[in-house]
Amino acid sequence: MVLLRYMGRMNRWQTKHERIVYQNPWIKVREDDVVFPNGDEGIYGVVTMADTVAVAARRDHSFCLVRQYRYTVGKDSWEFPSGHIRADETPLGAAKRELQEEAGLEASCWTDLGFVHPALGILNTTRHFFLAEDLRDVQTGHEASEQDMLVSWFPLRVIKKMIRENHLFDDYVLAVLYKLNIREFPD
Repeated sequence: MVLLRYMGRMNRWQTKHERIVYQNPWIKVREDDVVFPNGDEGIYGVVTMADTVAVAARRDHSFCLVRQYRYTVGKDSWEFPSGHIRADETPLGAAKRELQEEAGLEASCWTDLGFVHPALGILNTTRHFFLAEDLRDVQTGHEASEQDMLVSWFPLRVIKKMIRENHLFDDYVLAVLYKLNIREFPD
């Protein structure tokens, strides 16, 4: 019952005007004129991008991770295969495509692990998570920015060590593993 007390609606903001201040094929940045619940007026920046997927491919108690260079942070990052959902795709369809393109895998068993709204203070996208099992190897289809991508398998104990030592720092990996843990080890 305590949880229900916190599930009510909060006062809403009002949007007076939206204007696009930057745009490219992947993102759009808006600056909105808003009215806060207390009546004060201000501006708020919103980054818009396509919804995305991340796939935890599991085989024999190990997970497939891909390493790629992330220009935004200037370093290599170990991650689950992931990417944008195209306009003509469902989240599951995008997950299947990304798993094949990035990891060279197809799966016959898929589990929807839910979603998160990453960086919801500035970003209005949804990231959908899937568990892929009963895997078979196929040809990869790396995009130009993924040509140096490395695919490798890690047991969960090694992934946990990588997280503890900050060698694995992608927030989507952390969210997927948490959702998977909740699913497989309920209260």
